[in-house]
Amino acid sequence: MHCPVCKSEFREGFTRCESCDVDLVHEFPAEESATPAPKHVAPGLLVDYCGFLSLEDAREARDQLRRERLPSEIVIRDVAGEDPWATAKEEYWIRVPAKGFRAVDAILGEDVTEELGSEPAESVACSECSQTVGHEESFCPHCGAKFD
Repeated sequence: MHCPVCKSEFREGFTRCESCDVDLVHEFPAEESATPAPKHVAPGLLVDYCGFLSLEDAREARDQLRRERLPSEIVIRDVAGEDPWATAKEEYWIRVPAKGFRAVDAILGEDVTEELGSEPAESVACSECSQTVGHEESFCPHCGAKFD
């Protein structure tokens, strides 16, 4: 089974691509079968882009990225609290490929800045290697990537 949009391959039994929200197909049309399918983004290559307090806001951001053909996923995390047995509060994170971080930021950056406020983050994820880097750094100390 294959996604006709992102060309990801799925095991039998899956009927929809969760990233692109389209029905899977058994085979690509003849003119597309000669083109190799791009590799699906491995989970280890995804980095947190930003968090949302509502699932609706996270879905809206993910849908914006889908319209631009940028892969992303939503991760639901429990917010740590003092009582581990209390009803869990959740936060919703958009995760994106590390190499696509700047493209995502160009699409969602302004909206996220408004939502999260104008305070700069103390650290960010490097767009090349996804390691944590201080927001004031000009170069990534892990991989050497230059920041704009």
